Amino acid sequence: MGPDFNDGLQAGMTRMDPDLKARLLEELRAGPKPLDPREAAREAAADARREMLDRGLAEAVKRGDVAKAEKYREAIANLPPPKGLVVRDEGEKIVLEKRPKSGSVSVLPHADEPIPEPKSVKLPDPDQDRTLNSAIGELSGVPPSNGAGDGIETAADSSEHFRRLEEWAQKSGVVYDGLNPVLEGGREHDLILDAATGTVLKFTKPSKAAYVVSFEFGSPRLIPALPLEYLERQALHNEIFSDNITFVGLGGDLYNRRIITRQNHIIGIEAYWDKIIELMVENLGFTKLRHNFGIGYEDSYAFVCDGIAVFDMRPPNVIVTPSGIIVPIDSIPVRLTDETRAMLIP
Repeated sequence: MGPDFNDGLQAGMTRMDPDLKARLLEELRAGPKPLDPREAAREAAADARREMLDRGLAEAVKRGDVAKAEKYREAIANLPPPKGLVVRDEGEKIVLEKRPKSGSVSVLPHADEPIPEPKSVKLPDPDQDRTLNSAIGELSGVPPSNGAGDGIETAADSSEHFRRLEEWAQKSGVVYDGLNPVLEGGREHDLILDAATGTVLKFTKPSKAAYVVSFEFGSPRLIPALPLEYLERQALHNEIFSDNITFVGLGGDLYNRRIITRQNHIIGIEAYWDKIIELMVENLGFTKLRHNFGIGYEDSYAFVCDGIAVFDMRPPNVIVTPSGIIVPIDSIPVRLTDETRAMLIP
């Protein structure tokens, strides 16, 4: 078959004259000029008040002053939404997006409000938690409940892997029957705040183990994880970001088990895109990939460094604390071979 009529007609910002592109970015970032100077003054005053309230809210939450924090949230909610767009230069394209919500206090993935505490429920003792590597080592040595296999995770029936996990958890005394989350999270986790320990319990969806990245079909794609794969993904997140996610056990009901892990309760605001790049590229030495291969949410970034790729890096998954520390609280990392790395960086 000969060349297609449309071959060579691709458009992209990489072919734009650099001076023209710079002027375009400058005009986009400047935004529309108000017709009335008084309107500009009102917008400036609103921005200043929003910034002041954001700082006050972060400090109140840090101190644990619930009443004061609620007053700040109410004041922020009554402010008019910020105008304008955030302009990002991504090389091959210029991205325009709405400004992040002001006053968003994120605690764990996709939580836009403080996590309520469960009522009259005894939560697992953190002293009983296992490290992820310990749980992985113990579970890896347990054969499936039908007696087959050598303890190595395969793509067999997922329910068989959960039965195997159930048997091991029962013997290890880490099954918490009827313990369920109190706040719905994103696509992968639901949550409970353990205020007494300053941690959050993260529950996978019922009978699920979240997702991992697979290269089986010649390009990266998300697939449902098996329990061991999920724990290995979380352990890799710990390794990359010096986090201390631990394995708690199993919750939910017998036929709708949820894997429970524990993570520090991080207080802050969603990181801007430049902060995510600052952390990954400038601080950790990763390279930003040109696109995220459709993994995670559409607007998420992806990064690669040596034998590791990290996907689903976006504002709800990365927090900036009141002291300015950039903390990833959720990511989808994967180890790479030379072959799979070449799929990301031709």
